[in-house]
Amino acid sequence: MIRPFLWLVFLGPFFFLSYGLTNWLTSFREPVGSFVFSWEHHIPFLAWTIIPYWSTDLFYAASFFLPGTKEELDQHGLRLLTAQLVSLAGFLLFPLKVTFVRPPIDGLPGWLFDSLLSFDLPYNQAPSLHVSLAVILAARYGSPWVTAWLTLAALSTLTTYQHHFIDLPAGLWVGLFCLWLIPRPVSTVRTPSDKLALLYLFGAGIFVFAGWWAWWAAGAWLLVAAIYAVGDPHLFRKGNPIAFWLLAPHRWFAKMNSWAFTRREAMAQEIADGVWLGRAPRRGQWPGAMVDVTAELPVTPRESEYRNIPMLDLVVPSVDQLRRAVNAIEAMPRPTLVFCALGRSRSAISVAAWLLATHRASSVDDALEHIRSCRPQVYLHRGHRERLEEWAELQ
Repeated sequence: MIRPFLWLVFLGPFFFLSYGLTNWLTSFREPVGSFVFSWEHHIPFLAWTIIPYWSTDLFYAASFFLPGTKEELDQHGLRLLTAQLVSLAGFLLFPLKVTFVRPPIDGLPGWLFDSLLSFDLPYNQAPSLHVSLAVILAARYGSPWVTAWLTLAALSTLTTYQHHFIDLPAGLWVGLFCLWLIPRPVSTVRTPSDKLALLYLFGAGIFVFAGWWAWWAAGAWLLVAAIYAVGDPHLFRKGNPIAFWLLAPHRWFAKMNSWAFTRREAMAQEIADGVWLGRAPRRGQWPGAMVDVTAELPVTPRESEYRNIPMLDLVVPSVDQLRRAVNAIEAMPRPTLVFCALGRSRSAISVAAWLLATHRASSVDDALEHIRSCRPQVYLHRGHRERLEEWAELQ
């Protein structure tokens, strides 16, 4: 029971001290701007919602004493600490000020509002740390009832005139980011690409300046840039619902890109002995086994064998990734579809490696020639060939 107290003793004072410090520092930067939509002036002030607003503190303190392992507790504490640090950076770099004036309030709500004003100046706005903490706490409790209450607590930031609307999606993004980031998945696979990282970073910058409505996409591409810089495809967290929503704009872009380039093509072609090579199938389009080498596309297999060997798009896979893909292809019942987004590179090099490993092809040239005769749109450049030559020498 000591460890939960240690986390609480550390994070509690850190929260109040750092929160007050950023408010105090920003007060010297007056005039501080604001970001307010005209329709926000129609949001009613509901004094009673200060109760769910304050209740977040109780859920926060109790969350450290929920049953679980030491690892789960540390994961939760690091998520809360990360949310705090990211939010503080936002407050200092992009300070905003709440513009609404609360009416006089009496009774218990009045006392709660007065207590809030004793440390909460109007500058810590975007991202809403209140919303970020609600997201992390909901994940910690795992109860639909607690989630519903914390949702009310997050919305109460508007009806108590503590925040403007833009602060809420920003806080939601930070909360989801913390859930995605911690713990970082352990992976020995690293295929970084500085060029693609810079490309996605540039794309994120374009979205930032496109307007507030595109900031979620900017955040998604910023994370994708980081994934390519690190070179770990597992950071896409395929199948994780939090990662699904956090990276949703990029996933939507990847699916639209796949559809645009392959809509007039056959889904797949058989290469040899029941192994097919193609693009990502639509729902219900492929009844057999599947070996999926995408990291970014969501796939929901139904009534079939399925194995995922994630590889980064436009990056030459490592020998270890090829080995895993070949083992997966060999383990699957036939027919087996090996696919990536377009069915042209990642899946093609995986099938070529399988042909070499099972001696269905005598050389890299033989494997590539056979694959291209079956699926002419396959695109494997010099880097892919060099990797296959390296793979062939190990067989």
